[in-house]
Amino acid sequence: MLSTKIFTRNHLKLKEDFVRLLKDYVEKEEFPKQIAGGILDMAFIDENPVYYTYYPYLFSEQFNIHDKQTLDLLSLAGFLYFKSIVNIDVIFDSQEAQSPFQNYILANICQEETVKLLSELFDSNHPFWKAWNKRKFEYVKAYQIDQESHNIRTYEEFETLADFKCAFGKIAIDSLFFLSGCQNKASYEKVLNSHKCFYAAFQILDDIADFKEDMENGQFNIVGFELRKQLTETEIKESTIRDLKTKLYLNGTIRKLQDQALSYIEQAEKSVDMLNAEQWKFEMQKMRNTIISDQLNLDGFIKVFDTKNNLSGVKRSSVSPNEQINSALKFIINAQNKDGSWNDHFNEAGVSDTWATAFILSAFPKEYYEVYRSHLDRASNFLLQAMSNNNLWGYNSRWVADADSTTFAMLSQLCLGNGVAENSLHQWLEFQNSDGGFRTYLNKEIILASLNNDAMNDVEGWLRSHFCVSATAYYYLCRAGIFNDHFFRLKDYLSDNLKHAEHHHSYWWTDFIYTLSFLIKGATLINDDEVLKLCNPILDRYVKTGLTGKSASNYFYMGVLLDCVFDSKIEKDEWKEPIQKLASTLLENQMEDGSWPGNYSLRIPHPGIKFPQDPSHRWMKSDRGTNIVVEDFHRLFTSVVCTASLVKHEGASSNVR
Repeated sequence: MLSTKIFTRNHLKLKEDFVRLLKDYVEKEEFPKQIAGGILDMAFIDENPVYYTYYPYLFSEQFNIHDKQTLDLLSLAGFLYFKSIVNIDVIFDSQEAQSPFQNYILANICQEETVKLLSELFDSNHPFWKAWNKRKFEYVKAYQIDQESHNIRTYEEFETLADFKCAFGKIAIDSLFFLSGCQNKASYEKVLNSHKCFYAAFQILDDIADFKEDMENGQFNIVGFELRKQLTETEIKESTIRDLKTKLYLNGTIRKLQDQALSYIEQAEKSVDMLNAEQWKFEMQKMRNTIISDQLNLDGFIKVFDTKNNLSGVKRSSVSPNEQINSALKFIINAQNKDGSWNDHFNEAGVSDTWATAFILSAFPKEYYEVYRSHLDRASNFLLQAMSNNNLWGYNSRWVADADSTTFAMLSQLCLGNGVAENSLHQWLEFQNSDGGFRTYLNKEIILASLNNDAMNDVEGWLRSHFCVSATAYYYLCRAGIFNDHFFRLKDYLSDNLKHAEHHHSYWWTDFIYTLSFLIKGATLINDDEVLKLCNPILDRYVKTGLTGKSASNYFYMGVLLDCVFDSKIEKDEWKEPIQKLASTLLENQMEDGSWPGNYSLRIPHPGIKFPQDPSHRWMKSDRGTNIVVEDFHRLFTSVVCTASLVKHEGASSNVR
């Protein structure tokens, strides 16, 4: 699961401070213009991990070194040494070297400056220099291993290669250890072991990203190492890199490597668990979350690929509405996973299982509970197992908890007649803002840890009260019969927003009908005349004018609107024709497998966006990034809502007949 235990954002400030420090140093040393430009290359700084600009700060707490001047000097020395190594690599890589002499000069100067800086801390007879030489020769050994990569036969040898490649980083650890007076060698060894495991994970991710380039250049790559266990050299040469990579993704090889990387990070974390190295632990947490995000996206890609290949693209022939309902129910039940979950929607957080399962359970027509009781109970049990340590639920079982997923998880338990843990309710109420509405995520730190993206720092949009999230929270409180201070503050927030048409929007959904439906469900259930008086005129406009814009052809919203009409218990003669037309449209567009086509109804604004309804925002159909609209690729959200609405429609029709 994503880790949000450790939070620090001072790494961005440390980088800014370092860039100023580097500029001052280069100016003071009066290097030739070309050399100064090479050292101050901001593109180089930005394209490498940010912590390379302040490496000693990652471990300074553990070694009790707090003098800023000392740490800054070590940061400069470490960066310049890294710069020299990269330029030496470029010289040896004939395909990359454009000006090898210039690279040689820059590498030589950077290494000289490194030694000069370190000499300010360690005299020529200091034992530190033995460690320095050891690290230099480790890097030389790494180059030799890379050139003879056919000799790497085990993961232990791969770990050694990764460890030696990052020898420059261990110089910072060595420096701090000697500056501390060589106190606590056991802790020093633990830090080095953590460092080794971290870079084994780092190297795996790097090799996955560089597979094409490394294969073309004949360099060692752990993905290629795994590939050669499966195919002969002849088979590899006869295949394109693209085909090989696709094969490795689909047959589970890449997933296996990601698991191995995660195992390395867990070892790295365990090694320093009891040590005082928060900045280093933060970097390990970021790496862990990167791996988990990569896994979720890979699993999601395969899930979407497999699912879409099995969905019907043909409309079903005309049969009775009851047969269509039964067909839809079978589609939903057959889509259930062995663990009881359902999957739908795919974005940067992967495929949803928890939220999707909870939504489907809460929308499943109660008239068929007993028919499918065993399936529904399995889904309920899955949700109980997926509950996080803080008694909440998230978009999926590996993602951070959020208010809306928790609302639907608790709601689904109520629908099935099960109880809801008191702890879950108390934790869920923490999502209520001072204005009475509910935000989606608990706090800024959790959002930033889950996004794991230094470019995203403004998350105010995701911390404001969201009308759609607040509407589902209201419905849950109505269903649960909870009418306390939290309820009335929430109701005040909803009423205030309903009184202003410009507020009639859903934050996470492209149409307000989603929010309106839950308000009407809840208000009708408890006879909340105040809310109904504000909602019913809006529903009346929806029924009479129909869904507009892109929503006009959206079967999910058609199902939501039809369902909302019957839950409102309003009967108007002028509604009969549009209601029948809506139901007929759904019946006419069911697919042969019992599903309805998926729709781009869910939207994911950039976390800084407070008002997604602003027409200046542009939305792309995608499963990557933000400011996107996302399809229910498995068609389950659309199908369960359409089914539930048609069950109510047929029930009402039979009563009339």
